[in-house]
Amino acid sequence: MKRNCCYLFLVLFLAQDLRAQSDVSQSRWQSARIITDGNNNEWRKPLNLYDAITGLLFTIANDSTNLYLCFTANDERKVTKLMKAGWSIEIFSKEKNKKFDAAIVFPAVQMIEAPGRDNGVAQTEQPGFKNETALYRMNVQTVKTTGFITANGDLPVVNNNGINAGIGSDSTQEIIFELSIPLKELLPANNIQLNEEMSLNITVNALKKPMYHGDPDGKDLVGKGGGKGRRGGPGTVDNSGYQPDRSYLFTQINFKQKFRLANK
Repeated sequence: MKRNCCYLFLVLFLAQDLRAQSDVSQSRWQSARIITDGNNNEWRKPLNLYDAITGLLFTIANDSTNLYLCFTANDERKVTKLMKAGWSIEIFSKEKNKKFDAAIVFPAVQMIEAPGRDNGVAQTEQPGFKNETALYRMNVQTVKTTGFITANGDLPVVNNNGINAGIGSDSTQEIIFELSIPLKELLPANNIQLNEEMSLNITVNALKKPMYHGDPDGKDLVGKGGGKGRRGGPGTVDNSGYQPDRSYLFTQINFKQKFRLANK
């Protein structure tokens, strides 16, 4: 019995240690410079990090001069939330003598809603969704940046140098975001050792709740137990508009990811 208890304690100790280590992801070394054009063919697959609530599949890479980020998503509702509510990426470090806190904000873009959507949230598959993502990409000409060494303010998505962003899509991902950030915009060039631990804080803003007749809070379709059918007449319930719980669409969501820069 004593032996079994010692074994169980060892297993739990090792499991705890593994969880602690897994909190810090290793950035992937990027041997060739990435062109931020919204095409993720240059990225090593599969992308190795994922957040289920926001639907963002992503990866972190670097070379000797740049930090690269790639985010993708293929859930239409979650992509719609990114486009219509806006989202941001905070990059920060708490390391002694290497502290910084910078952010890139992708703006919310209000587009014409397609038939069959409530507040831009698809109730059924919409053949025109690719057109909406294309319209979004055309509308996002600048991103707002703060906390960088020189590149702050409303910056063009594409620059000749400095921070660059690319937005695109492909046959499997409804949206692709690429970012190239010079490391010298985060830390003085003579202070970079390519072993720094940094963190991402991703925030996806909340969509505004839709207004329904007699239901100003939108509780008809959003609730803790999932959506409710709309009543079509006395004694009848039309469940054609039933949806699972979508409260996350109307809530600001954020998650953090620690990572360490790679040195080949």
